[in-house]
Amino acid sequence: MKTKRVFLCKLHPDFHMPADVDIGKRFDGRAYAKRLKESGVDAVAFFAKCHYGHSYYDTKVGHRHPRLKCDMLAEVVKGCREHGLGIVVYFSVFLDTAAAEHHPDWRLRATDAKTDAGFDSGNYLPICVNSPYLDELFIPQSIEVVTSYDIDEVFYDTMTGFNPCFCDHC
Repeated sequence: MKTKRVFLCKLHPDFHMPADVDIGKRFDGRAYAKRLKESGVDAVAFFAKCHYGHSYYDTKVGHRHPRLKCDMLAEVVKGCREHGLGIVVYFSVFLDTAAAEHHPDWRLRATDAKTDAGFDSGNYLPICVNSPYLDELFIPQSIEVVTSYDIDEVFYDTMTGFNPCFCDHC
């Protein structure tokens, strides 16, 4: 993240992959970037962490996708740099099912009931903004990515918009 570049055509493929899917077995970041370049794309947003809380790189801080076969983020960065493309790293912020399952006390509680009512977001579990999640997981994971990979931008998704929380942190 050394110099500011302006990208006119960015691509953001959604990449929220459940734990039972093999990821990256035959992935070739150079071939992927070459196809993007040939399609007229200037920059691509690639997932560091999805709504499931899975990371698509070799994280020491977060929850690596259990069936990830390679460091896909490293592959994409390498390919994008080779083909002159920008790289935007995507992070799901307050939807993190893995963190919510590992730390139930971090989970958003949409009611003041003692049961963990949570939030109906389909397959994804929301995190309370007042929980230790930011300090203990999210910020360290963000620092890990921006200091380990040659990226241009970061896209933080799911920052707000959930129900009020009634957990013990609130």
